[in-house]
Amino acid sequence: MHKVTIDYDKCVYCKTCLSICPWGVYEDTGDRIDVAHMKDCVCCMSCVAPCPTDAITVEEDPLYLNK
Repeated sequence: MHKVTIDYDKCVYCKTCLSICPWGVYEDTGDRIDVAHMKDCVCCMSCVAPCPTDAITVEEDPLYLNK
């Protein structure tokens, strides 16, 4: 599993991550984008570079990897 984080101080709610993620990791809650399906992330990183404010980070979750 990977850890997907959105820095809401940087996020401008452009919804780029929502439209570009091929795995449906993100969900629009009406006033922000949430990482609703983190378990579905395959770390393809397709959401990181297109984010205009660098608000998204994707990293391996070491707690999960040690299980």
